[in-house]
Parts: sequence; structure tokens; C-alpha cells
Amino acid sequence: MALQGSAYSLKMFVLPESVNIPYVHNFLAGGEFTPTDVMSTAATTMLDELVKVATALRPLRGR
Repeated sequence: MALQGSAYSLKMFVLPESVNIPYVHNFLAGGEFTPTDVMSTAATTMLDELVKVATALRPLRGR
């Protein structure tokens, strides 16, 4: 929340959805990240929301 004002001043849109990855090093093996089912579901939800926002904002960007 503290960075939200800075993000808005840079004309960035803040998504409330997020992916929590506690102790990321526990999910790294051989240089690859292996998420849990919860992380995968959260990532899918976040990306689905990003598509909705990007689609809604596209006309405002003139593209």
C-alpha cells in the first residue's frame, strides 16, 4: 500500500491480486522454479485479471 501512491504517479495500475511465494529458495531446484498448486492458481487468477485490465485500458492508450 505504501508504494501505491508512487505507482499511480508513474501512471501504473495496481492489481489487488498477487502471488505469495514464501521462502522462494525452497521452490528452486536446478535453476527451475516449481510452484505449489496454490501458487499456480493464484498466478492464473492474477494473469486473468491482468488480461481484463489490459483490455479495458487499451482504448485509453490509443492502440
